[in-house]
Amino acid sequence: MSSARTEPALPTGRSALNITQGNTQNFGGGIYFSGNGNLQILESDIVNNTAGYGGGIFAAATGTDAELIIGGGTTISGNTALYSGGGLLIGGPLEMTMIDAGTIIAFNEALGVDGITGHGGGMEVIGPAIAYIGSPGAFGLPAIYGNSARYGGGISVDSAASDGADGAVKLFTTDPNNPVGVTSNTASIHGGGIYLQPYNDGFDIAIPTLCALDFRITDNLAEDGSAIYEDYQTNVGLAYGSYVYLNQCSQPGAVRCAAGVECNVISGNGTSTLGGDPTNGATIQLLGDSYLYASRFQMRDNAGGPVIHSEESQVYIDSCLIADNQTSTQLININSGFEASDTKIVNCTIANNTIASTDVIHAIDTFLLHDSIVYQPGNLTLAYSGNLANVDVAYVLSGDTSSLPADPSIIAGDPLFVDAANGDYHLRMSSPAVDFAPPVTGDDRDLDGLPRDQDMPGAPDVFGNRDLGAYERQQQPFDCGAADTLFCNGFDLL
Repeated sequence: MSSARTEPALPTGRSALNITQGNTQNFGGGIYFSGNGNLQILESDIVNNTAGYGGGIFAAATGTDAELIIGGGTTISGNTALYSGGGLLIGGPLEMTMIDAGTIIAFNEALGVDGITGHGGGMEVIGPAIAYIGSPGAFGLPAIYGNSARYGGGISVDSAASDGADGAVKLFTTDPNNPVGVTSNTASIHGGGIYLQPYNDGFDIAIPTLCALDFRITDNLAEDGSAIYEDYQTNVGLAYGSYVYLNQCSQPGAVRCAAGVECNVISGNGTSTLGGDPTNGATIQLLGDSYLYASRFQMRDNAGGPVIHSEESQVYIDSCLIADNQTSTQLININSGFEASDTKIVNCTIANNTIASTDVIHAIDTFLLHDSIVYQPGNLTLAYSGNLANVDVAYVLSGDTSSLPADPSIIAGDPLFVDAANGDYHLRMSSPAVDFAPPVTGDDRDLDGLPRDQDMPGAPDVFGNRDLGAYERQQQPFDCGAADTLFCNGFDLL
């Protein structure tokens, strides 16, 4: 990871307003907004401005009902904050909306001079402010692109010094062909894509939240938490962390990605020092009673330490694909201390990762693994160092069962993916993972958003008609991958 930034010049000259070369040691190099009411910015270029806080824009509500709208055709680019909020900084009871096409926050930086803050290269959100970001981006680039900071290269969500000043960012897709994205951002310390920082002084507690729906968090860099870093604050022995919800929240106006569009991916992120030396940092880092609730997402082609590292936190992941990553430690590492950890992995496929450790998963305290595939030949599936009464593993197909509890629903074997060499981890009709687990009541969906519990003719229902792993085979004759046999029509038993 290098501190030098090579930034292509974004097109200009098509704007209704061009604000540039503003310079202040205080707030808002390009625009300063404080108070109530609404500020709407349309078809404007806010570029190459400098301030202590909020290099491009500083917006802080002092009362209630304040709103900042960054509308179509607006570029916030090349701005510098000496401390925090390179592109913009929002705070107070303010709502920011950026959902129009043609809007982008790119190539901004938060320097953190003399080690002071340095949060939010693209933007800093200070609670109780909320940012709603649904823009598909501009110039072929995603909405949050190429920004840098010490903490939160793309976005920093920082809760403020009072109860209720929690701070939140909602990322959601509005164009089904162009998902919202946080891409190619750099943090010299923590949170290449997104950083979350709670507040805890022993009296007031404020928790930051990230909600992401149909998103891309890709190609970000940091020493730790290359995609997402969930920090914590401790006081008088009590720790409070951060909350991240991936497809486990709602937002009016959000749409699902179109079929065939790469979506819900955390990929290509990497951990290294500022000088480019690899580190053991995680792709997603959770500390001190933080929460990760995630479903229908992929983690692929990330490099560094574990893809998920949890310290005294809660990790619940469902319908996920974790494949083709390179890790210098276990793939998933769960630790504990003063607070207990709680980990649940359900309906996930873990395969084809390069893991420089004996074990795929290290866990402690409460650990559950259900309805999943862990296929990592040469690695032990689980290293558990807690009370065995707290381990719950069932309906699992693995390349190694020696490290798992003895149970008839845990089997060893090859999952028979359609084409793992080319990244297709759907199941062949002849896979032992097809129609293996009991069905689940309700409208349960797989990683493709298709219904679970599809009973495939010709496949024996071992414990039920649910497939293991991220994907459920659908009852569609001749809808088969290239690796299936000629008779893949529901009657193929191979």
